[in-house]
Amino acid sequence: MKKLINKSCNAKQFAAFIVYLFVCAVLAKLMLKGFGDSPHMREIVGGGVFLAFLCASRNTFWCISFPLALLSSIYAPIAYIYGQPDFQSLISALSTNLSETNDFLSDIPFRAYKRSLEIILSIFIVYFLAIKFNIKPWRNKTFVVSSVIVLACIVGLTSFFSNLLHGVVATKEEMAALEKFAKKSSWGESKFNGKFQNYVLIVGESARKDYFSAYGYPIDTTPFMSNAPGLLVDGLIAGDSYTVGSLRLMLTHADTKMWSPRYDLNVIDLAKSAGLKTIWLSNQGFIGEHDTPISSIGYRADEHRFPVAGEYHKNGLSDFFLLERFQSILSTEREQPILIVLHTIGSHPDACKKTLDVPNKFIASDEKYKYLTCYINTILKTDVFVERVFNLLKKNEIENGRKFSMIYFADHGQAHYYNSNKVSLNNNSTSALHYEIPLIKIDSYSFDRKINKSRKYGVRFVDGLANWMGIENKNISAYDLFDGVNDEYDYGYRKILAEKKPIDDPAIDLRPYLTKKIDGADLFFGKFLWLKIMKT
Repeated sequence: MKKLINKSCNAKQFAAFIVYLFVCAVLAKLMLKGFGDSPHMREIVGGGVFLAFLCASRNTFWCISFPLALLSSIYAPIAYIYGQPDFQSLISALSTNLSETNDFLSDIPFRAYKRSLEIILSIFIVYFLAIKFNIKPWRNKTFVVSSVIVLACIVGLTSFFSNLLHGVVATKEEMAALEKFAKKSSWGESKFNGKFQNYVLIVGESARKDYFSAYGYPIDTTPFMSNAPGLLVDGLIAGDSYTVGSLRLMLTHADTKMWSPRYDLNVIDLAKSAGLKTIWLSNQGFIGEHDTPISSIGYRADEHRFPVAGEYHKNGLSDFFLLERFQSILSTEREQPILIVLHTIGSHPDACKKTLDVPNKFIASDEKYKYLTCYINTILKTDVFVERVFNLLKKNEIENGRKFSMIYFADHGQAHYYNSNKVSLNNNSTSALHYEIPLIKIDSYSFDRKINKSRKYGVRFVDGLANWMGIENKNISAYDLFDGVNDEYDYGYRKILAEKKPIDDPAIDLRPYLTKKIDGADLFFGKFLWLKIMKT
């Protein structure tokens, strides 16, 4: 060990070297966590050895160690909640507008940024010790040999870049497929046998069904859907745990073996091939014609509306503003059957910002459950939105004789996230309940309420939508979302979910943690919104 110190081997220098190795190990742990890893002791020790060599040289410190530490500190707040980068995070980043970015950043707790500071401070402490005490680990052959053996056993420091590389490759392949099929339809000719003139597909956002009173939640979060005449399906499984990953499968005729989308076989082109007029009204971000898989599908519609920059904060934040355009579409005289897709912002994080335009019926008495209380308020707001869509369709049926059928479903749920003394929801972890989403159908011939407990998988969703619209196509096999029969196969779902380390994550009963309540769902509109929506 004497050779580890350049000039002398006194007790002070030896102690400095021990401290140096210890701080290197601490730094390694911080950096590994900053990259989204959950390091084992082996990885911490190996990472510490790795840094001990790199930080002892001025050149390797500034060219390798410090850039790695800086990258780790930058990514650390994101890793605190969302883990290592992968296809999901990269494709979601490409699908995110400025407002959603703000929501994303606001969901990160302050303590996550503290970790970034700790990484930067630690890297400079290590460098100071190396310079101050002239520490040169490579001068001891025994230490070098043992270090090589240790380094050969670690993967933690490289897993971040490995995952990032795989994510980049997968994202590149996805966008290439999107570009290839963005302007192509492979449906061919379809036959329309539908018995309705107005078909409305409401796409919810981040809505777990176990927070719906319609599915048994003990707080009345869905008074309309809990009592409306129609068919409720208990057992629909989302395509994935995040918006793009789920909807790219649920809105295209997906490959059930590979769980991969077919953008040239999407629901919009299917409806168009059968002679339906298609309209896509979105309250989610849009940058360019084919910037994301979902906006690309929406852009295929005969008419489409996305919130533009600046409008998102003004109008797009509230799903209620979609109703004005929706009402205008219904009032237009036409004989052609029509498919209208309403892509809502729903319960997307930050949930508390999604109800700023309406009085909140549920108020938290415990700060720990404030976010969850905001979340159930967004569920109630969604219920009001669905009710308003139904009322407008019913009004149009009376005035114009156009029969209707409407479906509401969500792209995915969320998982609980425990941070200090607060509980929130995000997509960081997964569970079976994270994937279980609501599905309800209401039409002109719905006179009573029915619940079907049947397992249905999102990877067959477009087949089910074809049946719902009465469309026959050579690419579609017979499949009914509402027949009450479990899917014969799970299409690899159990294996896919098992690989994501599912956790037990039931809905939390918030009744003990609520205080003041505001009765009357119509209050959710507010005077301004009510007048604006009802204006003709």
